[in-house]
Amino acid sequence: MPREPAPAQQGTPVSNKKVILLSMDYCALATDRFLNSTFLNTCVLGLFSFLLAVATVVIAVCQYRFQKNSHEQKLLLDRENRILDIYKVFADCGRVFITKYPSVNLKLGILPNESDVKKLQEHQSLVCNTFGMAKLIFKSDSAIIGQLEKIMKKFLELSAREFQVVLTQRDVFMKAFEQVRAAFANKGVTTLQDILLNQDAFDMLNKLCYTQEVEELVREIASFRKNELSDEHFDKYFEPYISKIPKNALG
Repeated sequence: MPREPAPAQQGTPVSNKKVILLSMDYCALATDRFLNSTFLNTCVLGLFSFLLAVATVVIAVCQYRFQKNSHEQKLLLDRENRILDIYKVFADCGRVFITKYPSVNLKLGILPNESDVKKLQEHQSLVCNTFGMAKLIFKSDSAIIGQLEKIMKKFLELSAREFQVVLTQRDVFMKAFEQVRAAFANKGVTTLQDILLNQDAFDMLNKLCYTQEVEELVREIASFRKNELSDEHFDKYFEPYISKIPKNALG
């Protein structure tokens, strides 16, 4: 007949269960105390402060880089605008001569209006001042500075000669006008309008008003516009500096 288990063996499973339960209660109690402890709160608060500090630094760095890039872009844009202003001032040197059609105006001794004279005088000063600014901006580019200086000197020379020719040509015209009017008096030619409508009278006036100085000035102004201010001798120096050169800058 089988023997019954010993009492000690029957109580062993009950004892192990209690130990496990007690261990679980102890762990739960320890965990609860740990979660509610000052140490954990301090750790969490410290970690939060650290993350906040890192985020602040990251934001500050991003803002600095953004402001730096914006500032650099603004400087580049300002520089390009200044360069474009220089371009326009020098390009206008071919458009501000007071004799719009010198082959006719100078021969006929037609004086320009006051606003045209004033505009040319103002542009003379503007070109000189702009060249000073150009030397600062293009200080490392001797090629463009040399070309701008060449344009400035030629423009100042031609404009000064134009002032002189316009004044002297007026006297030449008045004498020629009287001769033509006397020669064509029997044909009713008494005014400049009459002369312009009569081809023979007009040819005579042009011939009498012809001077070598006038012809040279007319030719040099045309050459200045065609050569010094051409794309090959002018625009090409600015292309590396500005994104787009206005094609109608020379009129």
